[in-house]
Amino acid sequence: MMDDDPQALMESYLEAIDAGGPSELQSDECLSELLVNESENEFNSTGNSNSTPNSAPPPAKRLILSRECSAAMSLRKRSYGYHLTHKLLFYIVLARQRFANVDRAFVADGQRTLCEQILHESDLIARFDFPDLFRDLFMEQVLLCALADAPLLEFTNPAWLGAIVSWQNGEGCFKYYGEEGDGVIGPNALTTHCSTHMSGVGAALLGLFARLQLVQQRE
Repeated sequence: MMDDDPQALMESYLEAIDAGGPSELQSDECLSELLVNESENEFNSTGNSNSTPNSAPPPAKRLILSRECSAAMSLRKRSYGYHLTHKLLFYIVLARQRFANVDRAFVADGQRTLCEQILHESDLIARFDFPDLFRDLFMEQVLLCALADAPLLEFTNPAWLGAIVSWQNGEGCFKYYGEEGDGVIGPNALTTHCSTHMSGVGAALLGLFARLQLVQQRE
């Protein structure tokens, strides 16, 4: 994807978008490994009968990650599309768990590296005027990179936010317009007018940007 010709870039992107990892299943399993570790932290701390409100907190839990997840989430392996955003989500959750044996600087650098890669994809999608096929992915890219520990300013672009807001339909939802049954009244109003994943990402994204604006106004 090094060609400067937009059409050639898009063709290369379409060929590469399914490349890399993690898969959706791997992403779920690896996130579970992080959350199980955190759950054990909470269980161990609350299960200590000798603890008091003023006692020192228990030592941080060490992360035990399977070889499969270590390989799937490796920064040395290039990913594209949803594989790339799912990898970023893993690093965002990892940063918030504060495991004793995880270097926070490494995790922060990993987030930045992934968002720099994602930015190339987001820019390409924007240059093609946000094709319907890529809108859900674009929203996920912007949301996760805006949530990263040190977000790139490009992901708070007002023009990008304005474009995303314009994709809402009359019901306030986001929907893939290629989906069968769009606009056809059915027994489930949610699926009739909304794509659950796209609308969930959209709601989270709009809430995040509202929060960022409030923070900026207070500064």
